[in-house]
Amino acid sequence: MTTTIKYFTVLFIVIFLFSCVSYSPVFYKNKKFIEVGSSVANQDFENCKTEAEEYLKEYKLRKASNEARRKAVAGSIFGGLWGLVFGNSTQSILEGTFGGLIFGGLYGGFSSLADDKIKPDEIKKKYITRCLNQKNYEIIGWY
Repeated sequence: MTTTIKYFTVLFIVIFLFSCVSYSPVFYKNKKFIEVGSSVANQDFENCKTEAEEYLKEYKLRKASNEARRKAVAGSIFGGLWGLVFGNSTQSILEGTFGGLIFGGLYGGFSSLADDKIKPDEIKKKYITRCLNQKNYEIIGWY
């Protein structure tokens, strides 16, 4: 069981390292962008991003909760099957099931909360794009 915990801990750390990545919009150099420059445009982006995060906070928590439950169930099934195939007792099956349940729930919740750092949520991107459009910027893509 301790080897399994070590493996999952390393995987968990790798996921958190990738959650530090963030995406940004690509501005079209229209009249507004040329007038204010990239530093003001980036500050407007940060303001719109903060506004979007605040507005969509409840949605994100609900999504994380649903994802945690779904991955907890999947993890417990996988853990139980792992214990059944590779274990030699009922205790192995139970340890695999509970280990998968715990890790699946943690992974599901945290990966969903960090998901917008790896791949921006479509609703959040649309919100930010609309906010910037209302400030007369044009977004041609995301990187």
